Amino acid sequence: MTITEAAQLTRICYERNFLANVIFRVDFSEILKINDSPTVFQEKVRAEFPLFNQQILREVNLHLAAGNAEEKTVKESKIWEFLTSDKNNKFSISSKHFVVEFKKYSSFEHLQTTATKLWSDLVSVYGTIAPVRVGLRYINVISLKDGDPIVWDGLINDSLISGVKGVHALRPAELRRHMSQAILQDDDSRMTFSYGVYNSEFPSVISRREFVLDYDCYTESPDANVNPLEKYLDAFHLKISDMFEKSIKDDLRNMMGRKP
Repeated sequence: MTITEAAQLTRICYERNFLANVIFRVDFSEILKINDSPTVFQEKVRAEFPLFNQQILREVNLHLAAGNAEEKTVKESKIWEFLTSDKNNKFSISSKHFVVEFKKYSSFEHLQTTATKLWSDLVSVYGTIAPVRVGLRYINVISLKDGDPIVWDGLINDSLISGVKGVHALRPAELRRHMSQAILQDDDSRMTFSYGVYNSEFPSVISRREFVLDYDCYTESPDANVNPLEKYLDAFHLKISDMFEKSIKDDLRNMMGRKP
């Protein structure tokens, strides 16, 4: 992607979106003291994320001992969740990860500002953090009230709908779900792109007109010497924006209403 193309993508914004979930996640080398009650950290974020919840994560490992006896070890760790008052947006931390999750997404700038502040707060409380994986995921569920649930001409790129149309033509009464997945790799990151007719009412007959465009961009070898938000968040957003624009057609753009 050229600098000019990247600059153009940053200006593509819509009045409406079909995002069901936007997730930014950083996994890092274990910091055991995060398992303690994060009182100081909670005070830093309370204004925007006043609700608090605690989860227990249990990791179960099975292995064979002498005589083929099976031994099981269980490791427990705590996940601290902080939510907005409407519970639409939240972030969580554990001894191994940091996750910002938006179910009500307004703009990339809002996500970027929020995630940057939260990461800064995390570092100020717990010190230097060494990331081992960084990822950004946008899950679009394009749900329309009218029309044939198999027909997406003019809305979705023809290459992404040819598969479901082909299977439907062969066995129309039996089709219940048609999802495809592609793995894309460049020098800096990998993208898992999942798309198709998911059918939220599976295994019932496909009756709702819904199409999923799910982009998960990540690196499993991040630069440990830089702020992961400064290096990866904007870069991954541009890559996902590029793929999204290539996945849709003008009828859908008109529905979303491009901002000037």
